[in-house]
Amino acid sequence: MSSRSFRARLDRVAAALGEPTAEAPVCRFHGTACRLGLNWPLPYVPGPLDDLLDLMNAAPHPRQLWAVDRHERVPPAELAREKEELAQLIAEKTAENDRAEAAMRGDDY
Repeated sequence: MSSRSFRARLDRVAAALGEPTAEAPVCRFHGTACRLGLNWPLPYVPGPLDDLLDLMNAAPHPRQLWAVDRHERVPPAELAREKEELAQLIAEKTAENDRAEAAMRGDDY
């Protein structure tokens, strides 16, 4: 994978974080899809990781969380903390990628 595609993926992840808004409250169990029960019930849509999660016996499985008719708003402070942690991880991986790219090119970093 080239560094440009890796960097582009990191940029897309960072852009996808976005800012939570009052119009789309974040539910601890369902993200923004349920709108804290306003759009409930919604069918669970299987994803590509379902088979892997089934093999790993991961608990709780997203299918189980999606069946929960309980809605809890994630506090803004917790969302901000998670966003900061993710931004820090993205920065660390970007720096790691830059060092690896410099090493491959023989540049001094």
